[in-house]
Amino acid sequence: MVQADYSEFLGQDALGAAIKVKSAMLMPKTNGNKYSKQRGSTTLEMALVVTLVLFPLIFGIIDFSRALYAYHWVSGAAREATRWLSVRGANCTLLSGGCPVNTNAPVQTYVQSIKAPGIYSATCSIVAVPGCISTSTVWSGIGGDGLDCTNGGLIPTNSAGCTVSVTVNYTFPFTLPFIAGLTGTAKTFSSTSTTVIAN
Repeated sequence: MVQADYSEFLGQDALGAAIKVKSAMLMPKTNGNKYSKQRGSTTLEMALVVTLVLFPLIFGIIDFSRALYAYHWVSGAAREATRWLSVRGANCTLLSGGCPVNTNAPVQTYVQSIKAPGIYSATCSIVAVPGCISTSTVWSGIGGDGLDCTNGGLIPTNSAGCTVSVTVNYTFPFTLPFIAGLTGTAKTFSSTSTTVIAN
């Protein structure tokens, strides 16, 4: 159906007589809302933006937050392990968890026992397995002053006054496939802490 829109123009001709002109604009009749056809396309655009941009962004932030949490735990675990070893030197007696400690196995067990909630752990024989927590411990035989603390090898390297270093490695597994595609299936975090044995 066609709707006529009339507008009038009033003016004067050369003799001063009034002229009345009517013009008609022919326009298709609408249902009153010219934006009704755009609603469906807006919904589709929003669905695409949410699916392709917003969800990956939100879950990417969550995954990188988990990675930061894991990195923080690795750093704290290395410090805790060196504190634990600092009181389990050659002169240690009557402490739980083994005393004295001079191998890496009790350190590995201790670090596994202080695993924070949310840290995924897997049984592993190599560090590259996602979720692998491994430790390495070095009794250097060097004291806190940088000099030989073993008296020429006469006393053990885990004696009081010597330093001990613990390195904790954790292979963090990313959960989102597009992040794993950018960084590899997993990222290994490592932290080393050194302290002087007190006992």
